[in-house]
Amino acid sequence: MEIQNLLESSNSFKSLQADSAKLAEKWTASGLLEGITDERVATNMAMILENQAKQIVAEANNTGASGTSAGFTAGAGEQWAGVALPLVRKVFAQISAQDFVSVQPMSLPSGLVFYLDFKYGTTANGRTDGDNMYGNVTDGASKMGEDVDPSGGLYGAGQFGYTINGVSGTVAAAAVGAAKLKDVGFDAGITLAEYETVSIALSTIPNYDVEGIRAFGLTSGSVVINKQFTKISGSNLVFVQTVGAGDITDADNVQVTYHKQPTDNTRGDFEADGGVAVDTSISIP
Repeated sequence: MEIQNLLESSNSFKSLQADSAKLAEKWTASGLLEGITDERVATNMAMILENQAKQIVAEANNTGASGTSAGFTAGAGEQWAGVALPLVRKVFAQISAQDFVSVQPMSLPSGLVFYLDFKYGTTANGRTDGDNMYGNVTDGASKMGEDVDPSGGLYGAGQFGYTINGVSGTVAAAAVGAAKLKDVGFDAGITLAEYETVSIALSTIPNYDVEGIRAFGLTSGSVVINKQFTKISGSNLVFVQTVGAGDITDADNVQVTYHKQPTDNTRGDFEADGGVAVDTSISIP
C-alpha cells in the first residue's frame, strides 16, 4: 500500500489535476467563476486567473510598492487587478476553441504541452501508413511556422478522400494551358506563371461523384495538384498544377483517380469496404 501511495504521488498529471481543483475552489469564492457549469472550463479559467494574479503581483514588486516608478503608483497593482481579472473572465469564457480542441492553460511563461499525435493507419489515397494526420502543422521545422499554410493533413481542400474507396479512370490525353486568374480563385497574391491548368475529359471517369471533385487526383509522375482549385468546365475536369519537375505537359497520357457517386446498390464510398469492389452490386437479394 505504501508503494502504491508513492507511485500515485509521482504521477504528475494527478498532481496537476489536484492543484487545478484547489485553484477552482479558491477562485470560486471571488465570483469570477460564476455561471461556468463545465468543470473543465472552470479549472482552466482558475488556472489563467491564477497566472494573471501572479503576474500583477510580480509587476507590482518590480516597480515598487510605494512611490512612483516607471509610471506605476502605490496601489496600482490592486487597481489593475480590478480590470485584468474580469477581462480574463470575459475573454477566455468566449473562446470557441474550447468547444473544438483541447485547451491547456500554462502555469508558466514557458513549459511543455502534451497532445495526442494521431497518425494514418493505412497507406491509401496519397497518405502513407504512419504519417502525421495534422500534416506540416506539427511536422519538423515548419511546425506552427509563421506564414506556412497547412498541408498534408486530414482536413482541407480534397483531404477528405482518405477514407473513401478510389477507382481509376480511363487513360486519356491531357490538355495543358496557362492558368488564368479565375482558375486560381482570383487570388491576387498568386503568381500565375507558377500554375497551369490540366483538362481531362469527364467521359474518362464514368459515374464520378460531382460533390467530391476536389479529392480527385492524377496518377502521372510527381505532379503537384492544387486541389482547392479543381473544377468542372463544360465537358472537362480541370485541375491546377504547380509548374515544376514532374508536372504534366500538353498531350501527356494521364489517369484520374476518383470516387464514384454512390447509388442505391452500387457503393462508391467507404461502405463498400470489406473486400467488396466499388463496382460490385451489394443490394440485398
